Amino acid sequence: MHILSYVLKRLMYLIPVLIGVTLLVFVIAHAIPGDPARMMAGQKASREAVENLRRAMGLDRPLPEQYLRYLTGLLQGDLGFSIRNQRPVREDMRDFFPATLELSLTSMLLCVSVGLPLGIVSAIWRNRPIDHASRVFSVFGVSMPVFWLGLMLLLLFYRQLGWLPGSGRLDIGIDPPAHVTGLYLIDTLLEGSTGKFGNAVAHIILPAFCLSYVYLAIITRIVRSSMISVMGLDFITTARANGISEVVIILKHCLKNSLIPTVTITGLSIGELLGGAILTETIFNWPGMGKYVVDSVNFLDFPAIMGFTLVVALAYVMINLAVDVMYAFLDPQIRY
Repeated sequence: MHILSYVLKRLMYLIPVLIGVTLLVFVIAHAIPGDPARMMAGQKASREAVENLRRAMGLDRPLPEQYLRYLTGLLQGDLGFSIRNQRPVREDMRDFFPATLELSLTSMLLCVSVGLPLGIVSAIWRNRPIDHASRVFSVFGVSMPVFWLGLMLLLLFYRQLGWLPGSGRLDIGIDPPAHVTGLYLIDTLLEGSTGKFGNAVAHIILPAFCLSYVYLAIITRIVRSSMISVMGLDFITTARANGISEVVIILKHCLKNSLIPTVTITGLSIGELLGGAILTETIFNWPGMGKYVVDSVNFLDFPAIMGFTLVVALAYVMINLAVDVMYAFLDPQIRY
């Protein structure tokens, strides 16, 4: 019951957070020099045509009135109308969000499946060759720019070796699977098409690794440091003295007691992956929200920019809430 009341309280706090996000993004977006109506009408359009278009889109109204109109629509589930492609932003989010979600979840799966074991091994054999190799691997991941890594991956595995495709979610000429979840890796399996599934896996490997490398490195170091801290505690020494096997000590006692900082950084990483996929999706021409918002920024598409920011902010807050709730299950001493 305490957790339920805590969750409801946090959800109430979500309302002012999202209002603040919309206000901040609205002010920043409208501070960018440029005229969306002129870009939409074309450089050769007459001034009268541009003014008529600006009036039709409501861009001639005062900024406070424009913001209040946006909030009113938002309360009704309306994210606005895209200036660039003349579609409701809600429909654009529905079309582009699954690609970003699939890329982010695959990246996080890669982070956890590689970073967690690597951190455990580094802690067990600290200051050994495998620990030094893990440290070098992590330093490269933290310090390497995403855009440079993406270009190098394309140059090596796509252009030079030809092992992996360089862009898109499927090869040209392959029809997308029937839409169920919007995630090609799942929809191809539901469709029973192993060929499409293999093609989707090949397309997501490079962008997923590029997006996940920095967070993989961070998780590896967090797990290592947390494991080393726990392994030096008295109850671990007592467990060894009682003859408990080393595998049980590592997995049941050390790992479980070091999971709180790991879960924290993992939850934050998922939110950052959703918002940080912009560069990766642009480099690999991945048809997700990141590439969508880059095109929208170039076109000064204010509703699309605000819709993207609002979706990412909502996802970030909900992930943080889920992480906080998980603390109570990982550590019985935590009470809400």
